[in-house]
Amino acid sequence: MIARALLSLLPTSHQERLVTAARLIRYRAIRATLDYSPTELEAALRRFGICEGDAVLIQSAFRPLNGFTGDAKHIIDCILGIIGDEGHLFMVSMPYGGSARDYLASGRPFDVRRTPSMMGVLSESFRRRAGVVRSANPLHPVLAWGPRAEWIVAGHENLPHSCGPDSPYARMLSLNTKALLFDVGLEVLTFTHYLEHAFQDSAPVPVYTREPVRTEIIDRGGNRQTVAVYPFTSEAMQRRNFGILYDRLIAGGHVQRERLGNTVMQLVALESVVTVGTSLVHEGNHIYGALGQPVRVAPRKRTVWQRIATSANYEKVMRRLARLGWRIARSVLTPITSPVRARRLSAPVRSEPTM
Repeated sequence: MIARALLSLLPTSHQERLVTAARLIRYRAIRATLDYSPTELEAALRRFGICEGDAVLIQSAFRPLNGFTGDAKHIIDCILGIIGDEGHLFMVSMPYGGSARDYLASGRPFDVRRTPSMMGVLSESFRRRAGVVRSANPLHPVLAWGPRAEWIVAGHENLPHSCGPDSPYARMLSLNTKALLFDVGLEVLTFTHYLEHAFQDSAPVPVYTREPVRTEIIDRGGNRQTVAVYPFTSEAMQRRNFGILYDRLIAGGHVQRERLGNTVMQLVALESVVTVGTSLVHEGNHIYGALGQPVRVAPRKRTVWQRIATSANYEKVMRRLARLGWRIARSVLTPITSPVRARRLSAPVRSEPTM
């Protein structure tokens, strides 16, 4: 706060130079101390439990300051190298960064082949990769790679509810898909919309609009067609209380977490999300808050000890903390015990009396 106040006293040109210099220093510091290679990322993902034949849904934020020394495509290469030819990799590829309703109101047709993904550089890089297919639903399109990729995306454009039954999100469950959150929080997990659909009848507000919205898409063959979709209502978006779901997942040990360089990764099985969400709703703790009830979409911030307890490297962290504690204790006790030890060593040895 003080730094910002002092900075505001300077001319604008000076402020810009100082901010640029600070960012450069931070970038170089992270590169020097928190960088990690694709090889180190692969080792971390294997420790995480991702293995050959797995199905992985990744949602990510590829930032310049995450410490990774490679490009976005190297992260994709790394995951594909682990899961192999029998594995599956999925990403979401929404064509908008705001709300779905605003996107539909713009009137722009969704071109499954050319409309960019607005879900980050990793998603867009994956979209352009050979062998990746994309579902043609304009609200929540999915990118898929793997032997059953075509089945995952098939018919998505014909579903009025983009995350409901027979959607790619429902089909991911049959492949025991794990969600990998790469430098993003649980609150961005798109799969949670599947639960919104499943529990809409008990929600305190209408989940979908009363009438569908008709919009135009362009399929992989270049054919134009009009589809009807139901976006989420503004009331539903305001009453989402996903935070209690994520809290329960973390507390139950369903979320693995690991920090690599300046990147935080989290892994959770989609089946666990469904199981925990179902239990919550049956207990009366809905993923939608009642009117007047405070709500939040993100999990509660955890203490340092809670993060350690749920870390994938818990035992390693505890060993390091034990060694650190011993060093600290020794550094504190040594100045106290050294004089006593020195006196004992310098004290004259008493001879036993002879008989």
